[in-house]
Amino acid sequence: MLQILARSFAAATLAFVVTAASAANAQQNCGDVDGGGSVTAGDALRVLKVSVGAASCEFCICDVNENGTITAADALALLRFAVGQPVLLHCIPCAEGCHNSAMPTCGGSCDNGLTCAPDTEEDDHCHCFTACELDDAPACSASCEGNDGPGTDCTSVHFESGGQSRDRCICLPPNSKACADSSAPACEGICQPGHACFAGNNKCACQALPVQGACEDAEAPLCAGTCGAGEICQPSGQTCACVTDTQRDDNECRGAEPNQCGAACRDGRYCSKDFLAECSCHESCQISNAPACDGACSEEGSTCESFTASVGGSVVEFCDCR
Repeated sequence: MLQILARSFAAATLAFVVTAASAANAQQNCGDVDGGGSVTAGDALRVLKVSVGAASCEFCICDVNENGTITAADALALLRFAVGQPVLLHCIPCAEGCHNSAMPTCGGSCDNGLTCAPDTEEDDHCHCFTACELDDAPACSASCEGNDGPGTDCTSVHFESGGQSRDRCICLPPNSKACADSSAPACEGICQPGHACFAGNNKCACQALPVQGACEDAEAPLCAGTCGAGEICQPSGQTCACVTDTQRDDNECRGAEPNQCGAACRDGRYCSKDFLAECSCHESCQISNAPACDGACSEEGSTCESFTASVGGSVVEFCDCR
């Protein structure tokens, strides 16, 4: 059945893209499986894979006839829509969270009083920010209310790389300093992402944390493994498998054990500790060792470079894509 339908898709020519007039008939995101902003025959083919269990998708995107199931009928409706036939798509509304809202308006909702705004520093998507993170440095006088970290202050951090510099406001614990400048045995200093501050010989030093491996080698149900572009590692029975990911956010990246992180990150990124010792998703560049910075960057034309972050009188060296 799958082969027959796939031949029908190919015969319809996959290069056709939905026209602007037809797009007006679709609810926002309905049928736009790859998040490209329009419904194409490629989206229809992805829904066909979902219908036979070869991929996964949210009902608010792939159940285009709103009957509670995702079948080949949804795929065929999308194909007809993509080539300009008069087909109306009907999906249940997706949650209006910040991460799924449209750039640059970013009108989605956030919890804990945070503000939904564009994240131009990372991936040009919408994210939830504290008032502090949206404040102008070096003043950094706004509130950190809503930040997950306990007892944080709005702190000005000075970044330098390749002769260029910039200042940002970040919520950090009071009197934050680099790991090497912190006191043993507490060793509560800041390290670059993918590292943690440990005590040794009465001194504090940053040490690299274990890096998650391939998804198929991960353990369910945590499934702390990496996948290829556009996929995410999720439980599949008693094992883990890479499935198509339609979400923009990475809220499954979380702590598994002390000083470790695990679970879902998109596009081959790693779930690891960040500057605040919280779990977030990073490219291999960002968790590589500075100043070598020999990790990879996914964006074409980007290179892995060494940066310094000055917090008060303390300096942390790290790697990032530029």
